[in-house]
Amino acid sequence: MKYYYIYLIVINILTFYMFMIDKYYAKHHKKRIPESHLIMLLFIFGLIGGYLSMKIFNHKTKKKKFKLALILSLISMFIINLYFGGKW
Repeated sequence: MKYYYIYLIVINILTFYMFMIDKYYAKHHKKRIPESHLIMLLFIFGLIGGYLSMKIFNHKTKKKKFKLALILSLISMFIINLYFGGKW
């Protein structure tokens, strides 16, 4: 169980950082992080970091695929937690 929480903290910090870097790259016209990588981070439980960075940096907030990815990752995280019942 302890490792599950450590994983969640690390993946959310990483997701937050990657969204922040992508926003920086967008402003400075540099090569961007692929959207598929950002969405993948949301689906491996980085949705809190992704959501916070989207709101703080106003990044990817108008893209429907990111809103959908947030919702689907939240639902999948809820189902997985229900299935395992906190027995990680």
